[in-house]
Amino acid sequence: MTKVCGFFAMDLMYDALGDAEAFVCGTEYEIESVKTIKLPGHSVMVRDQLNLNENQPYWVGDIGLVHDGSLRNGGVEFITKPVSFDRALALFDTLHKGLTLGENPYTSRTSIHVHVNMASLSMDQLKHFLLTYALLEPVFFEVAGDTRKPAWGGTLIASSLQSVKRMKKPLALLCGHEQPPGASNSPSAHAQADCSARKLSRNFHNLKSNCATWIGELHSVIGLPVRRAI
Repeated sequence: MTKVCGFFAMDLMYDALGDAEAFVCGTEYEIESVKTIKLPGHSVMVRDQLNLNENQPYWVGDIGLVHDGSLRNGGVEFITKPVSFDRALALFDTLHKGLTLGENPYTSRTSIHVHVNMASLSMDQLKHFLLTYALLEPVFFEVAGDTRKPAWGGTLIASSLQSVKRMKKPLALLCGHEQPPGASNSPSAHAQADCSARKLSRNFHNLKSNCATWIGELHSVIGLPVRRAI
């Protein structure tokens, strides 16, 4: 079985990642308006007195503090070493309880990233993962709404697929970001409810139908045969 780390000749920072048999992840928490930080085994740190580096994390156990130039008002990027799922949740809780924050700590510049170890997967597993993600990608971004889309710096896998373009409006309807055709907030809207519901149902069936085309187009992108239709 060819592993991802071998196929791409990865130079892993932690060799154990290539042999991991369970879920391993590293997380990033970008937070602004940080006043003080209290982590286990360390005295209280005052943000304004810290001289953080963007290339050399200041480690306190499994949590590292990093300078992030995109953050404002005493912002800090907190990262973790590769850990198990349960340990990642425990570290999140530790960090959450150990921070004293000022006003507006969470803005359009802040975020959480979860980096999941893929190095130990087989190439077939990786292809299945990419297929699943590509199928759900437009749903993720439609649920998030338009406010976060400009912040996405990459190119969506499905952005060039015609079937996805046809699915944009049905997705928006199903996620509640658009009203069904004919819908209104006026009292007369009740009289149109049945008609709107039928139109929404048709949109759902169109969405489901387009998924078959979607999967076919993804086959050429990812190169993994799909054995079962939706």
